[in-house]
Amino acid sequence: YKRQGYGHPFGGDGQHGAIGISYLDMDLPNLYKEQAFGVTYGREFRRLWNVGASVKFLRKQIGSDEYTNNAIDPVSGNSLNVPDPLLASGRSANAIGLDMGIQYRLSRAYAVGIAARNINSPDLALGSEKDVAPAIYTAALARRLRNGSLDMELTNWRTTDKNLRFSIGGEHWFKNGVGLRAGGGFGSRHYTSVSFGASFRMESIQVDYATIYPLEGVEDTLGIQQIALTVRLGKPPMDPLEQQLLKEKEQRIRAETEARYAKAERDRLRKQLLELTQEKSQAEQDKERDSAAQALR
Repeated sequence: YKRQGYGHPFGGDGQHGAIGISYLDMDLPNLYKEQAFGVTYGREFRRLWNVGASVKFLRKQIGSDEYTNNAIDPVSGNSLNVPDPLLASGRSANAIGLDMGIQYRLSRAYAVGIAARNINSPDLALGSEKDVAPAIYTAALARRLRNGSLDMELTNWRTTDKNLRFSIGGEHWFKNGVGLRAGGGFGSRHYTSVSFGASFRMESIQVDYATIYPLEGVEDTLGIQQIALTVRLGKPPMDPLEQQLLKEKEQRIRAETEARYAKAERDRLRKQLLELTQEKSQAEQDKERDSAAQALR
């Protein structure tokens, strides 16, 4: 499948949020095709909350071949020489899906978040029976490291059968722009997988590679291979945490500078007071000497 996306911040460093658009295309030529076009908006509140929501326009389409044009009798297995009745009402279906998510920063290092996808359970049925995209709910805990991050999450697929998945993963970035990541997951319906990947990041361009390898269920496969290219246009917005750390550093430097100025002013006043005291003492000594001289006369 292919995915393209674009994100654009509003205001300085995205202080008014950001909007993104995305397009996903899964295609088996002349047989089957799924498309999803999404519009997303998200923003930060009070430096602690991140909130976002998406609207997705979904489309499913069945191609045309000798099987769709020539239905098979399910009982006898004989050809009926007529198109498949499932496609009588059309070969495509459209629906709208809704997603939303929220994240809260517990501290400088930890954050928790929840996300809900396909909240409205969009129906992409071609015939009279439903073909609902299940709602997916995820809760996650993340820890920010000095040069990377760790994440664990629990996902619940709202299908007729129980479908829970637990995943954990992490990444580490080196000073030369190379990043490594690995993870794994397990859950219901014989779901067990491992994943690993690598990235190379330059100033405005980043290349990512990842593979997801199933350990159970699917056999004789090389897994899912993914390659991504990210291009950052314009001045990159500063990470909110880094921005807060920079602000605290500036405040600390300002306080230290003001403290130095205050100490220098105190030292100046103390020196001035000492000089005035010395001058007064000298004047009193001169006055006493003059008085003594007049008495001797």
